[in-house]
This record gives sequence, structure tokens and C-alpha cells, in this order.
Amino acid sequence: MKRATKEGLRVRGYVSVVIDCPYSGKVDPAKFKDVSQTLLGMGCCEVGLGDTFGTGKPTTARKLLRTVLRGGIPASVLAGHYHDTYGMGIANIRASLEHGLCAFDSSVRGLGGCPHSPGANGNVATKDSLYALPGSKYETPRDLNAIAEVETWISKTLNRTNSSRIGTALKLSRVSSRASILAQGNDGKYNRSSLYECSDADWFCRQHGHKLCPIPHPH
Repeated sequence: MKRATKEGLRVRGYVSVVIDCPYSGKVDPAKFKDVSQTLLGMGCCEVGLGDTFGTGKPTTARKLLRTVLRGGIPASVLAGHYHDTYGMGIANIRASLEHGLCAFDSSVRGLGGCPHSPGANGNVATKDSLYALPGSKYETPRDLNAIAEVETWISKTLNRTNSSRIGTALKLSRVSSRASILAQGNDGKYNRSSLYECSDADWFCRQHGHKLCPIPHPH
């Protein structure tokens, strides 16, 4: 810390398993407050709330934040780090925004995990986080296509299913639209066999364990 401070570097300290621990169970929010104060006293500019087990939900996240904020630690030095094991990552971000936090970690397609929390998923997916915020007072990129391209690439590279719910939905939507175009002939009628020419649809369906089904002729 002394070296980082001397070099003018900002350091964020992290506290893991702030809500539940896979070994000791429920975590007392007061303990997180005490550790956070220690990290800030060491010179950290921010402290990350690491729900690395991913069992947190809005009620437990709010309880943790109330304890910390009432203990004198301002929201401006806190950051959310919510793993999405139980699908509560976005809800926890929204709960944290209500308490004044404005810094959060995410990962493309929800990559990651936690070596000391068996079964934990990665961080909440970046695209899911951005999709949840429009319409609020927070500005986010309007075009998510660039993130979608990275998600598709890294999923293929790692041979893993895209964990982003929004990414999966948009991928399916694009595949459906492209398949419809390919299946429709110049005469405006649907060609059942041409659907199988759609490599994107074929890749998506194989990744998700589905079989390609020809689009029925409209009645």
C-alpha cells in the first residue's frame, strides 16, 4: 500500500464472502464493516463487497449496506462485487444503487467463479447489468452489439454456453430473424430445407441442446 500510494495509484481492497461463507455459514455484517474500516485505514480508496458465494439477495444486501453505512463508511468508497450463482446479481446491484453505490464489477457473459466457494458462478454479466439500467437516472451504452460480439466469440473459444440472460435472448432473436430470412424464398413462400443453411442457428441450437425445426408455412 505504501508503494502504491507513493506512486499515486488507486487501490481497491476486497472482502470476500460478505454475506455467506461456504465453510462458516452466515456472515455478521458488522465484521465486514470492521474489515472495511481497516482496509480504508491502510490507504485503500475503495472497498469491494464481495458476495463471492453468490447467495446474497436484496434483503441481505440491504442489511449489509445499512450496517456499513450507519457505521460511518460512506457509499462513495464502496463497490459491489456480486456473483450471480442464484440469479440475484442484478437485483443486488439495484438494491445497492438505492443506497448510493455507483461502482460495480461485472464480466462478459458472466465469466469467472470463486476458487474458495465451490459451485459459485462468475460475476453478474456485463450486458445484463447494462440492460437493467436504462430508464433509471444512470446512463448506459445504448448499443450492446459490441458486447454481444465479444460474448459470442469468448463462448465459442471456451466452448461454454453464454451465461448472460440478455445475451442468450438477443442471440436467439437474431438467429430467429436470420433463419426466417433464409427460409423465405424469392417467391415469398417458406422453404423448409433452406433453414438448415443457417450456420448461426445451427451453432446456437447445438450449444443449447436443441434440434433445428423447420419454420412452418404460414397459413
